[in-house]
Amino acid sequence: MPREPEALVALRKRLGEHLAALRKAASLTQEQLARPTHYDRTTVAHLEKGRGRADEEFWAVVDRMVGANGALMESFRALEAALQAHRVEAREAELAEARRKAISLQTSRPETPNPITEAEEILRELADIMKRRGLLQLLGLTATSAIAPAMFGNLDPDEQLRLVSAIAEPERVDKQVIAHIETILEHARQSDRQFGAQAAQHTILAQIQTLSGMVSRCPDPLRPSLLSALANAQLISGWLAFDLDDLDGARRGYEQGRETAHQAQDAALAAFALTRMTSLLVRMNKPAIATDYGAAAATWAARTDNIVARAYASDTAACAFAAAGDADGVRRNLDETTMRLPRCGEQPLRPIWIYNKALHTSRRGECLLTLGETNDAVQTFSGVISSYTQSAALANPRRFAFDKIQLSKAHVAAGDIDEAAQVLGSVPEALGNNRSVRFTKHVRDVRRTLAPWQGTSAVRQLDDRLHEAGLAG
Repeated sequence: MPREPEALVALRKRLGEHLAALRKAASLTQEQLARPTHYDRTTVAHLEKGRGRADEEFWAVVDRMVGANGALMESFRALEAALQAHRVEAREAELAEARRKAISLQTSRPETPNPITEAEEILRELADIMKRRGLLQLLGLTATSAIAPAMFGNLDPDEQLRLVSAIAEPERVDKQVIAHIETILEHARQSDRQFGAQAAQHTILAQIQTLSGMVSRCPDPLRPSLLSALANAQLISGWLAFDLDDLDGARRGYEQGRETAHQAQDAALAAFALTRMTSLLVRMNKPAIATDYGAAAATWAARTDNIVARAYASDTAACAFAAAGDADGVRRNLDETTMRLPRCGEQPLRPIWIYNKALHTSRRGECLLTLGETNDAVQTFSGVISSYTQSAALANPRRFAFDKIQLSKAHVAAGDIDEAAQVLGSVPEALGNNRSVRFTKHVRDVRRTLAPWQGTSAVRQLDDRLHEAGLAG
């Protein structure tokens, strides 16, 4: 087996560093981390240095122990997908080399003493049109993402050749090409979570362009997988637009993703698209239409065995009913989610990467706040925030910040002005390096509700903190 590409080595090292950081944040030793698994402390130490491998069971256990809320599992699965693709390619390379040697034993034709491969010809033709940097930009490999360049900017020549060849001739699309692109999408999504939509948008748009160009002549057996990957990219694009407060762009991305998911006959992704649309319509203050989409999302989720898709759809529908002032609809949907939560851990993370009790409780708090049950909302969001471990807050900065913003809104509604100002002032620290346009707007909106008390000490201190963080309106 050839040596692993540097990109895989870098990804393994990054996963280990992530594990070490979360373990330390959770105040756990390597020995404590190893104890519930079938690995020892030395193995954990090697893993944190990016050496060696551990199975999925290990990563599932330590993910729960450090409170990563699925982040370590996502990174592990992305690494495994890349490793599998590399193994398959290595075997194919060995077969190709064997064929080349066999051909070299035959008598060469005089008119082609130095034949070039078909793939080399493709690259030459593309090189006449685009510079190498342009090709890599098309693939999204030189995106502004803080994660993607390290993972994919160093694709070895065989991996670059496979991707570029598939772009030039879609008949060349295979499972490894799709796996490469899905891994790029996954890392762009992680980059968005940590740094904001601006860090991932270029990469996602490039992948949509790449995938769209492959669809027309993709081999029929692979078309559903390719279309699902395209739908996933379009839905991520919609989400990034939503986070950039581009609601029209979000709607386009979600609708495109929904249409493509239907073409792929991917019911779970279709349900996911409809659920995203439900949230968008609530944000656009169209509660009646939002409840329609919520019902459609539930219908499509029911056609799958994906319990996570069903839980996500019912919770989002509850938010739509809250916006419409329908308390019965809210309770009915929240109760449905509560029944499904115990089984959510049984499902794979794609296409809804994670859904758990903390997310459900946060949605419940949103509904209570929208319905005007402010004291219950304060209690609910306070409980959610206190449930975050330090490592969970680091792994999910945007979610942590969102819950703080919601708690601040609830405090304002309840007349707890000092508490509202204090919680809102802690949002910049919760966000960390994430500079979400949507969250900046949320913070400023809540700050405006505090205008009647802007002369108080608590609000003046809040303004100082927001100004220092660049979030002052």
